[in-house]
Amino acid sequence: MQNKIKAFFIVTIFVTFLFAGCTEPIESNEDIDHQFLDLKNCGSRGQVNTSNLSLYDCQIIPLFDYVDDSGIQNKFLCGMNETVGLTEMCSMRYGNSTINEVWVAYFSTPWCTLCTPTLDAYDQAIPEDRLFVFNKDADPQYTNMSSWKIDASDSLDRDLNRPFIHAPDLATELGVTGIPMTFFIDSHGVVIDYTLGKMSNASEVQERYESAKLLDENYVSSN
Repeated sequence: MQNKIKAFFIVTIFVTFLFAGCTEPIESNEDIDHQFLDLKNCGSRGQVNTSNLSLYDCQIIPLFDYVDDSGIQNKFLCGMNETVGLTEMCSMRYGNSTINEVWVAYFSTPWCTLCTPTLDAYDQAIPEDRLFVFNKDADPQYTNMSSWKIDASDSLDRDLNRPFIHAPDLATELGVTGIPMTFFIDSHGVVIDYTLGKMSNASEVQERYESAKLLDENYVSSN
């Protein structure tokens, strides 16, 4: 009996060490084999013809790690999981929380006062911890995200409880040229919808968000 117990513990320890190293962080998106894209699944977008995709159709959000105006880390990370055939496991992290559903990346600048109605609509429509406000302007005079949040809150006459993040490099990687520009990103990190320009109707924003969530939920439940 003692020999059987000893053998059981040895096997348990071996399995623990085996799985402990299954998921490792990846340094860049180039190191990741995005298998659902290779199989033309495109995450929540389902089966598509990849030869006819535009820039943002089926695009993976780049990996990033930024601290927001409150000192909270906002990270999009991927790791390889050997237990499921070397596929990637990607997630958006907000502090200690992991976001496993659609989230929204809103790009603008502190000086774009004409963008405020669009930020207002997104703030009204997108749930808590699902909207991230990114600054695309690299000019040093526009790097104070606390100041931007205060000014935007004063303009809307309410507190904006959203992360404000200085991220010109991320904007460049995503090809953000005009503002405001917003990306709806699924649980795999795939861009499944985006808007460019003014959008001040909160109901319309909410409809697009709910449609993106439905795509994501249907994809996750079918896999």
